[in-house]
Amino acid sequence: MHIHIVKFSRCIQFSWALVFVVLLVANQGQIQAGEQIVSIREDVASIEHDFSGKEQAQLLAVFQESLKVLPASLDEDRKKALHRFLASRYEDYVLSYSTLAGREDQESAWRVQVNTQALLGLLKGIGVYYTGSRPLAYRLQIMDHGHQAQQIIAHLELLSGCVQDSVLYPLLRFESVADGMWSAVLESEQNTWRAKGEKLADVWQKLWAEYFSSPEGMKPFVHSMQLHMKGWSSMSAVSGFSKQLKEWHQVVDRAVLDQVLVQGGGLQGWWTILSPEPKKLNGRLDSYTSGLGLTWKLKEEKT
Repeated sequence: MHIHIVKFSRCIQFSWALVFVVLLVANQGQIQAGEQIVSIREDVASIEHDFSGKEQAQLLAVFQESLKVLPASLDEDRKKALHRFLASRYEDYVLSYSTLAGREDQESAWRVQVNTQALLGLLKGIGVYYTGSRPLAYRLQIMDHGHQAQQIIAHLELLSGCVQDSVLYPLLRFESVADGMWSAVLESEQNTWRAKGEKLADVWQKLWAEYFSSPEGMKPFVHSMQLHMKGWSSMSAVSGFSKQLKEWHQVVDRAVLDQVLVQGGGLQGWWTILSPEPKKLNGRLDSYTSGLGLTWKLKEEKT
């Protein structure tokens, strides 16, 4: 009898684990999307931006979604720089759009679904996600450049939150090469990245995307946290919380579920989280767990 009970218990645990894996894979296959409702004055949109009302609505929706997911508020100059940057690429982040009932004041209303997941990748890659409240000091070396290149770099620095200083690293070296191409090397203490392209801005974006996705690039801007939470009643609830964590974009850069255990008739889980705002993450966890019978502990990993 005892042997049968042990086998049955293991079978249940294995089944729950299998259910969790299925739920986790299903969630990973879903695109994180945000919805924005925007209003555009058709006459103003076409004159000021040379865009149609539809195009201006999509750009505004992607811009507003960007501001929504950033950990820190941007000043007006950086907002303008971000808006200008998105103006040439916003279409890549629009999933769908539709018109809403018109208004008498010549405003058109639009519902726009934005690919938040892909947009976050862009915002992290150019650095604006990380440097909202803390700029990155870097050293620049550039050869064969004129006034236009200086203007482009100044705009990109403002957007990315990069400030020229006398630091050793990171070091960005630009040079123009044959056929109007730009070649650049970005060096950090541990890595070297190279890129080449026709546009200086594209080369900048490629190199800093490599830097900010590296552990040393993220380290000054995020805190590595360990979250232990117990009191779950089902694997679907654990999976749902994991999904929720990844939607708290302002306070969670990345979240990975490390382990789930069955103990005392309930489930408990451990997550590793990279957070740009640990205090705000604490507040989110308090609100989320209120009244659910869950207990949790969040602590920073020593590095």
